[in-house]
Amino acid sequence: MKTKKNKISIYMLLGIVYTILLLTISTAYSFLNEDLSMNATASLVKQEKNYQVEITEISKSKTGNINYYEYNVIITYLGTETTTGWETYIKVPYTTQVEGCYNASSCSIEGEVLTVTNADYNGSLSPNNTSTSFNIRLAMEDDDYSLNILDVKFKTSGTTPDPTPDPDPDPGDVSYIYITYEMKNDWGSRQWHVLNIKNTSETETITSWTVTFKVTSKDTMTNANLWGGNYTYDEENGIITVTGPSWAPTLPPGGTAEVNLQVAPPAPEAVSFVGITSSGDTITAAIN
Repeated sequence: MKTKKNKISIYMLLGIVYTILLLTISTAYSFLNEDLSMNATASLVKQEKNYQVEITEISKSKTGNINYYEYNVIITYLGTETTTGWETYIKVPYTTQVEGCYNASSCSIEGEVLTVTNADYNGSLSPNNTSTSFNIRLAMEDDDYSLNILDVKFKTSGTTPDPTPDPDPDPGDVSYIYITYEMKNDWGSRQWHVLNIKNTSETETITSWTVTFKVTSKDTMTNANLWGGNYTYDEENGIITVTGPSWAPTLPPGGTAEVNLQVAPPAPEAVSFVGITSSGDTITAAIN
């Protein structure tokens, strides 16, 4: 008597084997990913820094839609060389305003980064756990903000000095001017653009400055708003000229200026920067 092979049983067997192979591959893939993730986490934990930071929230209050936060920040230096200065970088939301800055020479915001620079009397820190502190008061719309220190950088006597400057520098050399221009929001019929200018020089003051924008459509400036500077609009040639505001026309060393534009699309194009320094030089920069 001949025996028939049960084809259904063979197909079932093949299906089981295929399922086992898929489970094996999936488990191995998941384990590999988990292992990689653990290694990445471990590498972050092992990252060493030459400082420790202690943050204390002093107060929090609200007036209308604006929240006011005040913090005390203690920096403990763990390096091996005496410092000559420091800068602390803090993550903040857009539209944050500095209401108070204590035990620091400046507290300036560029984009979402607040830079706090040491005062004359607390920039020098000796090795072996020397500490310094500053207080800062911020105003913002964020209801649930916690101070987040991104990094602290120290200057030391062992820092490599800058190369010997050119005795006859090109007046167009603007290595100490840092400019950003970006769109913060687009509502379709309206756009919000922000131009930031920072004087990164440690000694040179820019006593006046001008930024030029090119407009490709007359509709752009319909019901436009601009703050952070004084401006004129040459409709015939499509040129917006912005100068420093009357209350802060200069850019001191480390100083920043922020120009906000609310306009209709298409966006104005930031074209050029021209500044006059305290030594009488004219500096220019193309804005990309």
